[in-house]
Amino acid sequence: MKFITAHQSRDARRELGLSQADVTKTLELNRQYLSEFETGFSTRLTNAQLKKLRAFYEEKITEANSNGEEITITFGEAETEKPTATVETFTAKRLTFLVEDEVSDETFTSTLKTIEENDKRLADLLTSTVVRDATMFGEGELSTATLEGLRESFSLLAANYILIRSLTGWKQLGLSASNINPATDSILGLVIGEVNESLKSSGLIHELETETGGDE
Repeated sequence: MKFITAHQSRDARRELGLSQADVTKTLELNRQYLSEFETGFSTRLTNAQLKKLRAFYEEKITEANSNGEEITITFGEAETEKPTATVETFTAKRLTFLVEDEVSDETFTSTLKTIEENDKRLADLLTSTVVRDATMFGEGELSTATLEGLRESFSLLAANYILIRSLTGWKQLGLSASNINPATDSILGLVIGEVNESLKSSGLIHELETETGGDE
């Protein structure tokens, strides 16, 4: 069976000058799945889709070489080339979202990485023990540390939601990955202000501002 590795997919796409959006639109694949596959995050592409992806690159490389280009990428024939995958073998409902074509591959990958890092921190916060100040008549008010953890948790949850909506575009608010800085006098502006530190730590805000020429 002919499969393709994440490394081969990434190299072939870049040699051909194609973005992830170009490939997934042509092959009708989920862009998030391709990004996760190429970065080694996870593999949710089916065997049939992996074979389809390889055949697409092979055809494009042959076409490019016939036009005078020199692309030398070899796809191994052995089944051991198959990526380590977790692929559902049953029919199930899946929640997917469409990413705007204007979102670059770099921004898309950076956004997923930020969400993943936020999730790690959230896992620690949401499983921490609630602490209350001791009082003479039982439990008192939440401790300062617990209140700070609660606020940080809501901030990170809001950050992840805004990041996802920026990829899909939130037309009612004019929010997109190319314009993640709303009016500072809006509630959305305040929410983003609360989560800016987590976004800055990933370099996402800097990247978006570089693309749009915007300010913080």
